Amino acid sequence: MFVPQQEAWVVERMGKFHRILEPGLNVLIPVVDRVKYVQSLKEIAVDIPKQSAITSDNVTLNIDGVLYLRIVDAYLASYGVEDPEFAITQLAQTTMRSELGKISLDKVFRERENLNVSIVDSINKASEAWGMTCLRYEIRDIKLPPRVQEAMQMQVEAERKKRAAILESEGIREADINVAEGKRKSRILASEAERQEQINKAAGEAAAILAVAEARAGGLKLVAEALKNDLGPNAASLSIAEQYVTAFDKLAKTNNTLILPSNVGDVSNLVTQAMSIYSTISKSQGTHSTNKTYKKLDECLISPEHNYAEIFSDEEERKKHKENEKERYDPVGFRDAIISGLDQCGNNFEAISRFLDGAGNKQDYRRYGESLFDILIAGGILVPGGTLSQEGEASHQTSACIFSAPDEINVEIMKSWEQVFIKLMRRYKYLEKIFQDEIKKVLMFVKYFTPAERKKLSVMVYLWISNGSIPFSAVLVLSNSHLVKDHLALDFLIEVFKYWRQDKGVNSLHSSIKKSNIESHLMSFVPDTKQSQVYFRNAFQENGLEEILKLYNDQHQQQAKKELQVMLADSLSENKPQRDIIAELREFAAKENIQEHETVCIIWTTVMDIPEWSKKEELVTDQAVRHLKQYTSLFSAFTQSARPELNLLLKVQEYCYSNMTFMRAFQKIIMLFYKTDVISEQVILKWYKQDYSVKGKMMFVDQMKQFVEWLQNAEEENCAVLALLTDKFVEKTRPIDLINVAFEKEGSYNTPDRLTGLSTLSELQILCPERIWNFVEVNVTRQELDSCRAERISDLIYPLKSILDDSLGCALWFASRASTATYRSPCRASEDVKRMGADELFGGYTKHRAAFQKRGWQGLHEILEEDWQNLPHRNLARDDRVVSDHGRQLRTPYLDEEVVDFIQSLNCWDKTFPSNELPQGIGEKILLRTLANYLDLKNAARLKKRALQFGSRIANPKENAHETSLRL
Repeated sequence: MFVPQQEAWVVERMGKFHRILEPGLNVLIPVVDRVKYVQSLKEIAVDIPKQSAITSDNVTLNIDGVLYLRIVDAYLASYGVEDPEFAITQLAQTTMRSELGKISLDKVFRERENLNVSIVDSINKASEAWGMTCLRYEIRDIKLPPRVQEAMQMQVEAERKKRAAILESEGIREADINVAEGKRKSRILASEAERQEQINKAAGEAAAILAVAEARAGGLKLVAEALKNDLGPNAASLSIAEQYVTAFDKLAKTNNTLILPSNVGDVSNLVTQAMSIYSTISKSQGTHSTNKTYKKLDECLISPEHNYAEIFSDEEERKKHKENEKERYDPVGFRDAIISGLDQCGNNFEAISRFLDGAGNKQDYRRYGESLFDILIAGGILVPGGTLSQEGEASHQTSACIFSAPDEINVEIMKSWEQVFIKLMRRYKYLEKIFQDEIKKVLMFVKYFTPAERKKLSVMVYLWISNGSIPFSAVLVLSNSHLVKDHLALDFLIEVFKYWRQDKGVNSLHSSIKKSNIESHLMSFVPDTKQSQVYFRNAFQENGLEEILKLYNDQHQQQAKKELQVMLADSLSENKPQRDIIAELREFAAKENIQEHETVCIIWTTVMDIPEWSKKEELVTDQAVRHLKQYTSLFSAFTQSARPELNLLLKVQEYCYSNMTFMRAFQKIIMLFYKTDVISEQVILKWYKQDYSVKGKMMFVDQMKQFVEWLQNAEEENCAVLALLTDKFVEKTRPIDLINVAFEKEGSYNTPDRLTGLSTLSELQILCPERIWNFVEVNVTRQELDSCRAERISDLIYPLKSILDDSLGCALWFASRASTATYRSPCRASEDVKRMGADELFGGYTKHRAAFQKRGWQGLHEILEEDWQNLPHRNLARDDRVVSDHGRQLRTPYLDEEVVDFIQSLNCWDKTFPSNELPQGIGEKILLRTLANYLDLKNAARLKKRALQFGSRIANPKENAHETSLRL
């Protein structure tokens, strides 16, 4: 015997463990050796059902998860525990409750990863004796009590309102700052103009003073020369007396308080004193000193208001003080000082870091941090106040900045600049917030940067985001309309993604984007005129960013599904007609590319969230059936193929497994869906044999066992009626051959038609005991099928070439051959009585029920008429060619002219009633079933229709019947 790869077969010899078979060829002794257990060594995903747990702060949670495990010892897995899956599930549940009881609600979400690890460790310690190892455990869903969830929602809303208030206040602050900056700049310019005006005025006054002084000096020289004459002293006395008298003329003009000498009227005494002083000085210092004394005396008497030497000295002192304070408190001075220091450092990054570190002690980084970052990034092209400098201000720019890096991007140089920023903000922590605000302003100016500068900035933005200097959300400022419409926003963002992907890999980029939820905003970077999925997809694919595109599509798809669920919930709450709901869902699903198998699962979730379910298991089943019965047409509209049917069945299984009270409702729900054509027979059989979920597998499979056996034994009534009518018109002495075709399936021929054929044979023998019924079992191997198809059947079916034509043609060809290894039917015509036309006349197809549900009797009448018109060229020609290949004649009693005229004269409701009011097996072909019941074919009258290709097991339910067959 051959053991598949990744399986271990446990062999017992005479009831005792013998050995474990390895993959490949193994030899066993019949009867003595028996394969007792088959263990899969692949990784198994086990769903942990939803359960309640209490956190350390007494909050009750409903939590479920997925456990991934692998069998490492087949012996222990077989003999160490009765049901490994059940045991590991129970262990995971108890461990999860234990771990959740140790932490509070707030930590449940933050410590999710640690919680998973703790559960895995605990499970592995306990499961060693079971031969299994737990690889990982993932918490899938955490459901909070409604009140707690409402409280958390209120908390979130409050937090968002707080953020909105903060953002609004920050906006007001920024506006006020901008206004203040404008006023400050205006005042600075006004003060600069006033200062220049004062300087010019002072220069003019100085020139005037010099001119007056020179003129006065000339006058004094003439006075000095005159004083050398004999009459000079008399002239001086006269001049002093005149000035004394003139001074009295100005008294009390500016002040009302006066200090006067006691001898005001004694002019001769004042002149005598002045001349005495003059004589004394002239004797001791000579003529030159006399001139200076006279000059001083003259200044005191004539111009006593100012001392201009002292004025000039104070002005220079203040100017020097202003220059010292200019660099610290003036933005222009700050800029010039930083640029000067950076120019001295050149491209030495260590020197730049040292300079910036030391300059912070002298300069006001807290006040002019924005200007500092403008200089480091753009070199000073952004002047204080946040505008671009003009061409005439190029002298205030530095080459020691990011934009001055080589145009050929060198990531190492960019990372050196990254370290400069990191060191600077690590030294002065308050710069972090300033930098985050400033980078948003810089990004607003990308339109005015050169393409090379934009590339350098995009690299730095990637580095700053990746090291946490700025949040990923900072790039959202690029969604400004003037940047978006010029394609700059999307191009810049793509450059950031490209360099990130190139440097750190797609996983790092994918993780950061998903964490920051940027993918939900990607479409806002696309211009309005280009906002289409095609343009968006091409933009990312051309730059090798398919992973980001997939992330966006996944996020968009999830959001669309949520919107679909909300829309459906609203429609159901408003009690809209289901026909309108179906149209809305189809339109939305087509627009958002949501597939049927996804839509039907959303419908299930939404419908099951509507009622308040009973807590009693014995009541919830009937409640669920009554509730779901209202929405069967809604489910049926989105289960038009096998995949959505199977997805719905698995969704029902998952729901019943997760909700303990629904465990025994599973079979009733599936029966309801089967009777209302929501889930087909083929899908149920497929699920039962191979496609079931591991969640509660044993329980649900056991519930469905009897129903599946009924499906496998079911057969339609057409052939049984014809066989019984044949008995009435054929001589009793002649035997009747019943041809039953079965195609090999895993070495067996026990097909559904074979089993039901034997059942019908028993019923016919009871009703007609005197007739000899020959049950001819035509068994066809796969090899014979392939050979006959290639040599004969494909030519007979031509020009038809669909999978349906292939299946029906092959089944009919072997049936009309009617031969086995020991018997060949001698009949030439009557034994080939065929049921063709019954479904078309009596409405036996699933599409007839669907048409009736959608468009009523008028829709059913139209599709019956269409099927009848297509029957001759679609079926009859093919079947005539196939049957006549064996020299037999095709007989079709249901297509007899009189029968057809009678049936066509009836109303639709007289011959079929495919309504949900009647289950499948009763409503379809109700007239024919009534006839079968009248003929005492009680069992056949109630059996559901099964197509020939499925009953004989030649067709694969996974294939699309209307696709081209590659076997023909």
